[in-house]
Amino acid sequence: MSQWNIGHASIPSDRDISAYVYSYEACDIIMVRGHGDDGDFIMEGEDWPGHCLGNVVAWFDGGPAAELTVDLVQAIVAKLTSLSGSMDHIVEDWLHRTALKAVVDGHPDARAIAAAALKSRELKFSRYYD
Repeated sequence: MSQWNIGHASIPSDRDISAYVYSYEACDIIMVRGHGDDGDFIMEGEDWPGHCLGNVVAWFDGGPAAELTVDLVQAIVAKLTSLSGSMDHIVEDWLHRTALKAVVDGHPDARAIAAAALKSRELKFSRYYD
């Protein structure tokens, strides 16, 4: 079984992967397919140049994997303060919204997802833009 990888390290260039990335255009974390290319992350048919690899929250080397799991939320929280730039508070907000959506949607693991996401509140980092 393929595993999620947190952050942008080691994104393969020889095959497409699924990734949660921060999109400036959407002002949100979105799921995309793409591959690495000389420091960029190339999304299906789109070139998002420059600093894109720093915008990758987590990636999965396999087919589409759009749903967050408890294990993935725990892994993201564990690495939250080591994400690029000011991604920590953006990702924290996204995790909390995603956990709330899991509760509203009646996800069978909603309580565990929410508990894992709320662990981020124990971390010390700036939750505002400087």
